[in-house]
Formats: sequence, C-alpha cells, structure tokens
Amino acid sequence: MNNSWPIPRAQEIEAPRAVFFDWDNTLVKSADATFQAYNSFLDRIGHKPMSREEANSRPPHSVRHWFPLTFGLEAPRMIDLYYEELSKIHLQSLQPMDGCEDILDYFAEQQIPMAVVSNKNGEILRKEIAHLGFDFYFTAAVGCFDTPQDKPHPGPLFEALRKSSLSPGLDIWYVGDNAIDYTCA
Repeated sequence: MNNSWPIPRAQEIEAPRAVFFDWDNTLVKSADATFQAYNSFLDRIGHKPMSREEANSRPPHSVRHWFPLTFGLEAPRMIDLYYEELSKIHLQSLQPMDGCEDILDYFAEQQIPMAVVSNKNGEILRKEIAHLGFDFYFTAAVGCFDTPQDKPHPGPLFEALRKSSLSPGLDIWYVGDNAIDYTCA
C-alpha cells in the first residue's frame, strides 16, 4: 500500500503532554450493561426491546442529544427513567478493557496527566471510575450534563483541560473508539 504521508516510527513520535480518554468501549467494557439498561427502560415504558444490531447501529451520542429526538417533550422524564435502570446494573458488570491498566500505569509512570471525557452521565462516569479504583489516574472526568453541550462538541474537552490546568495543544492526545470522539478532538 502506497501512502501519501510517511508513518513515523515509534521513536519519532514525541510523548504527549497529556492524554485524555473516552470511557465506554475505550477504557471499560460497558456495552452489555448499557444495552440491558436500555431494554429494561424500554420495557418499563411499554416499548418493544431493541435488538443488539439496532443498538450497535446507533451513533454514540449522549442521552441529552438523542432522547429529545426519540421522546420529544417527554425526554427529561425518560432520561430519568433510563438512568434509574442503568444505576441498578452498571457497576455489576463493569470491567476494564484488556490492557487498560497497563496503559494507564505507563502514562502515570511517565507523569503524563490523564483525564476522561465521555458522553456518559458525569455522575455515573465518576462512580464507575471510583468503583474500579481508577480515580487516582485522572485529573478530571467530564461527562454528559457537566458542560452545556456534549461530544462531539469540543466543550467537554476544554472543560477537562480547564480542570486539569492545561492549555490546549496538539501535544494532548484524545483516545476514543468512534467518529464522535474523532470529531470532538
């Protein structure tokens, strides 16, 4: 394959000044809990369950973004009901992604600040981080409802920078798993 740009070798890449991570499906396995909670929520409100394929095809927008599109004026109440279902199960099945702790340990050993920027509800996000004992890794954890807009808007990243006492720059990496993360960065 002929690339029009050179791929730098590992020794040519400068270390980042900081590394920010998405949370779900980047640092932790949470898709099953989210899927189960959403289907429990749908059952609770009398809707048919969503298939795994339907769930996987949805863009990973925050509930603040897609619940109004789905539930209109009922969105605030529906968000509350969904979070009630999620809060029942999200910690029970939460697991770090394979190799996650090795990566976090590496950056911590290098004294490179890290933060989490997610579209998961900020309160739930911070509970999950604490549950895994990961709070000491991160200078900030910013989630849905922590800023006026959620990803892909860059506001959450700027809030994490502010909370981490860092200025923006190309030497701060953002690691995620989807197009919304890419757009946000």
